Formats: sequence, C-alpha cells, structure tokens
Amino acid sequence: MAVGDIVNGISNADLTFQPAAGVSIAITHAVGWLKEVLFTNGVIDAYILFQGDTKNGGGENTKIMINNTNYLKVLVNANGTSYSGIQIQ
Repeated sequence: MAVGDIVNGISNADLTFQPAAGVSIAITHAVGWLKEVLFTNGVIDAYILFQGDTKNGGGENTKIMINNTNYLKVLVNANGTSYSGIQIQ
C-alpha cells in the first residue's frame, strides 16, 4: 500500500485493524453497531466511541489516527461492524 490509498473493512465479528510497522492511517469512519470503538495497544483498550444509544449517532465523521503501536479495535453485535480511512504515512 501507499500514501493516499483507501483502507476499509467490514465484518460480522469483532474486528482489529493494526497497520504494518511504519504505516499510519487516518480512520474517517468506524462503527460497531451498538457496541464500542476502541484504541488498543494489545494490552490496554481505551474507548473512543460507545454506541450503546442509537440517538447519539454512529461513527460517522470520526477522525482517529492509528499506527502499528496504537491501533483500532471495533466490537460488534449481530448487526456488523466497519471502518474506512486513508493511509497518511
């Protein structure tokens, strides 16, 4: 992959997206339907979004910068999960 390439994923199971070493990604959309979107380093999970209340919206217009050290984890229920972004480094 190269700078400017689009990255995305969709799943019916919990999803972890960890870029390769030296790669940085700007996540612009991340949603775990009625669940959590987290930063993780493999040991500690930290909430970015909690989508337990549908009136508060989803993960649209998210701006999350991730790399190989601190990356994205999205938990899901039966409705699926997804993320999208662009490689910036």
